[in-house]
Amino acid sequence: MEGGTGPALKEIGKEHSKDEILKQIKNGGGGMPAGLIKGDEAENVAVWLASKK
Repeated sequence: MEGGTGPALKEIGKEHSKDEILKQIKNGGGGMPAGLIKGDEAENVAVWLASKK
């Protein structure tokens, strides 16, 4: 969650909503491939990341 080649995710919920995170998971971008996880799993990860504040 510290970044590396992508952004740090420790406090990603301060900057992005669950919907924004889910969109990134679905569409990819910024070095992240699209669709690595799908469905309920993608939704759950987006909720969890959005809680990181």
